[in-house]
Amino acid sequence: MRFVLNSGDREGITAAGPRGGTFGYGKGALYQLSRAHSVLVYTRFENESGRLESRFIGVGVREAFWEGGRRYTGRQWWGMPETDHCEPLRNEQADTVAHSLGLRGFHGDETGTTLIVVDPDLTDPTLPVADHAEELTVADASQYLADSIAWNLWPIMLTERSVRMTATVIGNGVSIPVPSPTQDAALAYYAAAYRKSIDGPGEMLACGKPRKDLGTFSYEYTFGARVTSPAARELGIDGSPHHVCLLRGPELVTQYFEGPPRSNPDAGYAGVFKIVPDLDDTFARAEPPTHDGWEYQQLKGREATFVRTAGRRLRERCDTLSGAEARRGLKVGEFAIGSVAQRLGHLLAGPGGTGTAVPDAPSTPGTSRAVSGDGLAGVLREDATNRAAAGAEQSASGAEKRTRNPVLISIPRFDVLAGRPVLLQQVQVDGPDVLEGVVKVLTGEGRAEDGVPLGAPAPEILGWRLPGGVTVRGATLRHTDGPAEVELIVSALADVLVEISVVRPR
Repeated sequence: MRFVLNSGDREGITAAGPRGGTFGYGKGALYQLSRAHSVLVYTRFENESGRLESRFIGVGVREAFWEGGRRYTGRQWWGMPETDHCEPLRNEQADTVAHSLGLRGFHGDETGTTLIVVDPDLTDPTLPVADHAEELTVADASQYLADSIAWNLWPIMLTERSVRMTATVIGNGVSIPVPSPTQDAALAYYAAAYRKSIDGPGEMLACGKPRKDLGTFSYEYTFGARVTSPAARELGIDGSPHHVCLLRGPELVTQYFEGPPRSNPDAGYAGVFKIVPDLDDTFARAEPPTHDGWEYQQLKGREATFVRTAGRRLRERCDTLSGAEARRGLKVGEFAIGSVAQRLGHLLAGPGGTGTAVPDAPSTPGTSRAVSGDGLAGVLREDATNRAAAGAEQSASGAEKRTRNPVLISIPRFDVLAGRPVLLQQVQVDGPDVLEGVVKVLTGEGRAEDGVPLGAPAPEILGWRLPGGVTVRGATLRHTDGPAEVELIVSALADVLVEISVVRPR
């Protein structure tokens, strides 16, 4: 009744969340996506008698119209006509019609629902509305759908959940991977923050008057994680995250609450705020029909106070995480500070890079330097003598050409492997060789330290990635093939300046 015949009612809302939709906008999106404004519904479920039952019906929601002096609502059904409504096809008849349309059937005791959007409109949703809007290819539309699933449903798709949703996207027979926290750096940080809010140590945000716990807040500082997905951009996230994911009981993403960005574009923060269970109904009533925010203006009395205070607490926490709170009280003079920033940058959680100062050259060939200050990624320089040494040859008459030194290509880049942030340094290997990766912590004066302070984490060489994706663990690489580009994998730490070197073991 709620899914096929009725829409826009608020029946069926329980403590666990709405059943069949709160307003019916989810169903409305299906009809809007169809150029024919029509959807086919094929379902199999266990009925009141404990028997499996199949049903099939077509539903159309179009504009109202007049015909023969009578006004019609525009809603249409295809099934078995009754006096005042339309019944679905059932059991064998439903299965026969579904199979004749090429729909996948249900096997054994399998239950579920298949929704078919007739003639989908694949107009690019990221472009402005125009008379001749560009359409997405099936491949691009499938990728957009996969990204949308990931950014809207990642909390209920986490692998550690006892009950979880799984999603598969197939476009014209081609499987499209759905991004997950083990593959996407930004989602990995949100998942880590979520786990803090569930397992601790999350922070309880509260209302002071009247006194009431509102929800658990947790966060992770991000570095090198940039969001480029068009689907995420539609949700308001682009570049480095500076947002808090808002959740209620069902743990579908309500909104990515935007806070001020950090001072460096490579640094950000990913937060999660989950409402306490006894306020779930209150915040559900604060949601607009599109379920993409909490609006206290829709409520009255204490309920409005709770929702309004939650917004204020979130803004306060984002100001603190971004540094905006400190910057408001900072008076800045107009002076060149490149050299000072170069020497004091390791003390700050702000901008990375070298400013107008000239960095010191690394002390050894085959060396590059990278800084991760709250995840700030930027190589200071690569020693020019590295490339000169790489081209050196034996000059003795008749001597064979020796294997050139390894060459560090470009700058290290951030990535996430198996849910862990790492630095990847590309290395050009001339031929068969034995190489060893070395990583050291640098002081603010540029000196390499063999050790780290007691109790502090130390960067380490995790391994090498060879062409074709094969990974070799450990700092030593025994390369037996010809010239190739390989990647040195180094653990990434926040607030640490590191020097990456590739040498031949003695």
